[in-house]
Amino acid sequence: MAATLPPEIILHIVSHIERLPWHLRQRELWAATLVSRSWYFAAVPALYHTPSISSKNFTRFVRTICPSINAHIRRTKFSTMVKNLNMSSLIHDSSRSLTARILIRLKEGLEVFDAPRTSFAINCLAALSKCQHLRQLNLILVTETLSLRQLLHSISKLPRLESLSMRCKDAPVANHPDVSWPPSLKSLEVSGSFTSRILDHFRLLPRTLTSLTIDGTSQIDYGALEALLKVIGHGLESLHLRSYFIGFHNETLSDWLRHLPKLKSLYVSGSQIGGSLNISDGGKRLYDSHNSHPLKQLELEGFDLEIIESVFDLVADGYLGCLRQVIFIRTSCTTRRLTRHDLQSVHELDDLLRALAREDGTRASMEEDQAGAEIVEMC
Repeated sequence: MAATLPPEIILHIVSHIERLPWHLRQRELWAATLVSRSWYFAAVPALYHTPSISSKNFTRFVRTICPSINAHIRRTKFSTMVKNLNMSSLIHDSSRSLTARILIRLKEGLEVFDAPRTSFAINCLAALSKCQHLRQLNLILVTETLSLRQLLHSISKLPRLESLSMRCKDAPVANHPDVSWPPSLKSLEVSGSFTSRILDHFRLLPRTLTSLTIDGTSQIDYGALEALLKVIGHGLESLHLRSYFIGFHNETLSDWLRHLPKLKSLYVSGSQIGGSLNISDGGKRLYDSHNSHPLKQLELEGFDLEIIESVFDLVADGYLGCLRQVIFIRTSCTTRRLTRHDLQSVHELDDLLRALAREDGTRASMEEDQAGAEIVEMC
């Protein structure tokens, strides 16, 4: 009976299999290809759309996608079906030349790529530049730190690239005007050992950028960050700063938000924002109960009772009237112990945020069970 089902019904069933958790999806899709020819042709594109790659099946995957070293011999139809390739779990299973070969074979259809840790390097960049349909690129786990200039030279012409995660190091990119960012970039995550001078090139980021994460291991000058936010901050909706910035002079929350009028999510160290989260600028209110800033989610790494109470006041008075979720983060290096007043203040803030989310009703941008305040321990 399964073999005589109309193609539309088979495709509908396959679409439900695609929604299964990844560890079940591949197994069930593979089983579907064995039912009949009709099921095979319906399930194979879904099977290869997002292959589950591990050290156990990687060799067989390569044999299927790259049956020959010579690119012009024995082309396979399966290579155009692969849209999402995650090789991040591989460590010593591939080689740099093999990774480049895989990218060349998948260039016509690949949209999402997570690079392997040790088998992605500079020799893979030429192959990467051929993947014109790429939308998301994740190089965050790559152990070989790439030069920003070399990386951008390879990906700057990718017209559809919207999300980029990478490790990089300082490079004199300012002297290379031919190097630019991908034109459609919306999300950028940068980690690695770099200094303030790399932020100079971030000023050339396209106006399409809405999300920026900086997670550097070196100290970065706050003046360089402020200069960057003046240029690109107007369109940012998400800003996560996990680096240590130096050169602060009692900056307040206003000093951050003045350049970020559309910001909805902020992650920053509480010690890098004044102990009291002042929302005014030289005695002038930047935001009030009739003109709330659109910030919805706030994550503060390092905090004290004064900061918790300041957040409560800003929300209750309407200055941060859109805020619905606050996360206070305690790291392993935190020496200050939580007090009963800390916990009580967080509990009161949690009640306030949940009540506001409940009042939002159909206008809610965040469900009540997602709203609130909590303290999270991080290693």
